[in-house]
Amino acid sequence: MTSKKLVSYDVKVKRNANIEALRVIMMLFIIMLHMSGQYYNIDACRVTGHSIEYSGVLSLRMLLILGVNTFAFISGYFGIRSVSVRGGAQQSRKI
Repeated sequence: MTSKKLVSYDVKVKRNANIEALRVIMMLFIIMLHMSGQYYNIDACRVTGHSIEYSGVLSLRMLLILGVNTFAFISGYFGIRSVSVRGGAQQSRKI
């Protein structure tokens, strides 16, 4: 006879409005990053020598890339929940 552990999942969701607002802003950063790749031809700026436009576009894209990393970290943090297993042990479970 095998013994099965009963797992109870904590369904209480605690949301932080500031973190959710930051996540929305990072979504906008990601959209702007994709749009900047469509509307600014970086290779053409490199060839024609428009260094001011080229450096401005690259600086903007470097700032917007932070949106991808921040969004991934926030989503990962809220995607992992702690669950209690019968016997008092705590496990992490990816939802």
